[in-house]
Amino acid sequence: YNGRMGKVDQSQVGVFVSYVNLLKHSVWTWVEGDLFIPEDWFNEVHAQLRKDLGIPDDLRFKTKIEIGLESLNRVIANGVPFEIT
Repeated sequence: YNGRMGKVDQSQVGVFVSYVNLLKHSVWTWVEGDLFIPEDWFNEVHAQLRKDLGIPDDLRFKTKIEIGLESLNRVIANGVPFEIT
């Protein structure tokens, strides 16, 4: 179900971290992110579909919050500057 479209349809859901600087250059960009894959895609019924789509065998289900926290940790580890306002 795609909430934005209001119906069941093909779509992608991603979790992204963006960098925004409105003070100096009014610029924004994505700096990190991953696709969210629904939990039921990880059952055996969808094994062939995962293989056909190139989803790694070792990938496991993660909630959007887990994906977001992992992304933030990677951004911090890579030294992307930020401040909390």
